[in-house]
Parts: sequence; structure tokens; C-alpha cells
Amino acid sequence: MSTTIIHTIEHEIGLDGVLEIRVGSGDVRLTGVDGTAVRVRAAHGDTLEGFVVDRGTGSLSIRSEPDHVGSPWIGRGGPDLAVEAPRNATLLVDSSSGGITADGFAGEQRYRSTSGDLRLRDVSGRLAVEEVSGDVDATVIGSASLAARTVSGDVAVRAATIRDLGVTTTSGDVRLAGELDGPGPFHIESVSGDAVLALAGDLRVDLRTVAGDLRSEIEGRAESRPGGRSISIGRAGPTLSIRTMSGDVRLVRPTPVVRDAPQTVVIVPDAEGPDAEGPDAEGPGAEGPDGPDRTPDLGEAAEVARLEILRALERGELDVAEATRRLEALDVTDTKEATDA
Repeated sequence: MSTTIIHTIEHEIGLDGVLEIRVGSGDVRLTGVDGTAVRVRAAHGDTLEGFVVDRGTGSLSIRSEPDHVGSPWIGRGGPDLAVEAPRNATLLVDSSSGGITADGFAGEQRYRSTSGDLRLRDVSGRLAVEEVSGDVDATVIGSASLAARTVSGDVAVRAATIRDLGVTTTSGDVRLAGELDGPGPFHIESVSGDAVLALAGDLRVDLRTVAGDLRSEIEGRAESRPGGRSISIGRAGPTLSIRTMSGDVRLVRPTPVVRDAPQTVVIVPDAEGPDAEGPDAEGPGAEGPDGPDRTPDLGEAAEVARLEILRALERGELDVAEATRRLEALDVTDTKEATDA
């Protein structure tokens, strides 16, 4: 009796069919191609034994079951996958403990990864990303809608046009470059991560924060108020709303990069290094250095206490409401002490 060893799976799904891939471990590399067929191959000479395959009209679903009796992957994870699929296919990709790389797709895409990085190259369309303990790095051509959520991971996006944006991070930094041009909304939420923005065109950045700061190397109309700051660049444009507990926001000048793509991609400088020279968000109409909206220099002890509260929040020992209450109480106490001094 002979046994068939499966190394490759092929199936026709059409130009805009649905491809679902769910793996427990192993990296997944997807490439958008012309045509109507999906081709899934086990990399490095491995096999696809232990996978459940559902073939439908216009769809293909592949799920790994490494704990299934008879699976060759029991106790040693799963194989890396190399996948070719139609460029406009709808992608649903989930890796529990591996990285995901996707190149050249333009349809609706949903990616979820744990303990592995997510890399998107030359993509467009509607993108939804969830990442735990890994970074997200995306290059968008044309226009795209992006929803990204990370825990302990950075988000870097270089784009031509962003129609709407929603980014939520716990402790990761956000680096965003491109032009906000669409119905929106546009928002970023972070607990303790910083944001570096290289955004083309007119816009308004509105920051609500407990202990963060907003700086810009681009001239604009700045405002300062208790618990928030904002800057408007140009005459009119969309509003990017940012909420953060302690993260800083820095606006830098975008740099266009000409590529073999439908539109120009904008890049953002590295977030490392000292703050760029240029005006901060305290422009005309804002309070001066000694104004009531400025937090006094609270000294090293206060900064240590503030960091401990934020670290407790990240560890899950405090919820956002309790952390906010403690930070505000700390600010009130230290402001009184500074005033009395």
C-alpha cells in the first residue's frame, strides 16, 4: 500500500475569490500573481500532511491541525508556506506563532499574527491587521484603508494615499508617512508609544494626552489646552486624532520616493535620535513656558512614579481609567508642590 505525500495544493478561486489560511506555527509568505488559481507549497522540502483543505467554488481554506493523530508535525510546529494567489483575492491569514509576508495584493486583506512580524509590500485596498508581540511594516501603493491593532509591537506604514486610518497600540511606536485623502476617520491610540508622522498635504493633528507632547518641524497654527494640543498645517484638510497616555508625537517633513508603482510612496525618517529642529506645537495663541497649561518640571522622582504607573498599565495590573486617575492625581500633587516651592 503506497502513501501519497502532499507537497503542493492548487485550486481555482477566480480573480477575486477568497483564500483562508490558518496555521499554528511556521512562516507564511504570500505573493500576488496574475491568474485565477491559488498554489500553496510547503517550503524547504516539507510536506502539507496534517492540513485540512476545503475547496469551494471561488474559495479555498487551509487549516493546520498539528495535534491531529497521525500528523507529522506533532511536537515540532508546522512547515513554512509559500503561497501564490490572485492579486485581487480576499485574504484571511492567521498565524499563531509565525511571521507573515505578503507582496502585491490589492483586494480586502486581513492578517493576524502572534510572536511573528508582519511585512506587507506593494499592497493596496482594505487592510486589517492584528499583531501580538511582533512588528507591522507596510508599504502601500495606490490608496488603502488601514486598521491596525498591536500589543508590544511597532507599526510602520509608508503610503501614497490613506483613505481612512485606525491604529491602536499598547506600547509600540507608530511611524506613518503618506497623504490622508479620503472620507476618514483618521485616528491613532496608544498607551505609551511615540508617533513620528511624515504627512503630505494640508491637515490638522489633534492630540489628547496625559503626559505626552506634540512637536513639529513644519510651520502651522498651534493651540494648547489642558490635556491636549493641536496644530493645523495649510488652509484646510482632514483631522488626525491622536490619544495617548504618555507617548510623544513628532511631525517631520515627508520625502517622496519615486518607484515603479501607480503612485509615489512617501517615507518617514527613522524615529530614533534627537527631536528635529523646528517649531513645537506651542505657536501663536498657546500658553508660554510659564503659562497655566504648562506642566512644571516635576523632577526625577515624579517621572519615576509616572513611569511606574504606565508600566503597571502595560502589565495589566491597572486598567486605563485607574491609571488615568493616578496620573492626574500625581500631576495635581506635584503641581501644588512646585507652586508652593
